[in-house]
Formats: sequence, structure tokens, C-alpha cells
Amino acid sequence: RVDLKWHTLWRLAPVVESLVVDAPKLRLARVGEGRYDIDDLIQRLKPDPAAPPSQPPKFALYNLRLRNGEFRFDDQPVKRQQRVTKLNLNLPFLSNLPADVEVEVAPRLSFLLNGTAFDTGASATPFAQARHADMTLRFAGYQLEPLQAYLPADLHLKPRRGKLDASLALRFTQDDDGA
Repeated sequence: RVDLKWHTLWRLAPVVESLVVDAPKLRLARVGEGRYDIDDLIQRLKPDPAAPPSQPPKFALYNLRLRNGEFRFDDQPVKRQQRVTKLNLNLPFLSNLPADVEVEVAPRLSFLLNGTAFDTGASATPFAQARHADMTLRFAGYQLEPLQAYLPADLHLKPRRGKLDASLALRFTQDDDGA
């Protein structure tokens, strides 16, 4: 569901008031070293290196909600499948148009990665004179065994099994003077 704002006409740039995507599904396969099943699409979307550089199109997107998404990654060279389920993303504001007000955003991303719940959150004032951001990441019981296929062959430490828990918080501030 997409709701366009009348500002689209005034600013000559798309202004989307709301975009809701329910239950999207994406499947991707790595079929060899550096090769994916979508290589043909990637080639078609590559910019022409001979073309002069252009400015990105102006836009504003408010209230992006992706609900109950699913992503499956079939990593054929290492014979592993990774599944992201119950993918939820709330992004209140994304724009490259000039902002007239001090906007506080609170994006959130949550999902299950192979059955382990991950939850992130943040709040920020990205366009304020004095910027700040608070971010969190929480997960519990992430199984380490599936990571073995991705570790370098010469790594001396190789976890055979185990679980990892984390609760991380990060705070960033930038004063008016840029410090």
C-alpha cells in the first residue's frame, strides 16, 4: 500500500506519506565463489561507466513498514541455508530533501535468524544542529556451529558448538560546533 502526498507536485520529487509491504519473500542462492543466481539482473542494473555522473533523484519516504518478511539464502558452495523469518522493519523517515524541522526518528528492525530472535532499535535526530543517536542490538542463544563454514581455513580457533548472547547499546552525539 502506497500513499503519495500532494507535496510530490510542489517539490517535483516523490513524497510518499506511507509505504506498507506485507509478507514479502526473497530467495537468493550463491551458486559459486562470487556468483549468484541473480547475476543477470545485477548486470542489467549496473550503471554505464561511460555515462557522466548524475545526481541521485530527490525523494522523501515516511512511515515505511515491512511486516512479516522472509529471506532465504541458499549458500550452495558451503551447503548451508540461512533463513531470516518474521522480518519487521519500521523506518519513520528517509529523505534527501531539505528538512525544515528538527525530526526525531525511531527506526526498528527485528527478525529471526535461523530461529534466533534479533531485535534492534534506535532513536536519532539526524537533521538537527546538535545530532544524537541511540542504538541497541539484542539477541540470545545464537548457535555458533553454522558459522564454521564461513571461518578462514587457517584460523586456529574453531568453535564446534556454543551459543552467543548480546545486549549492545551505542550512543553518539555531535554538538553544534561539530565536536
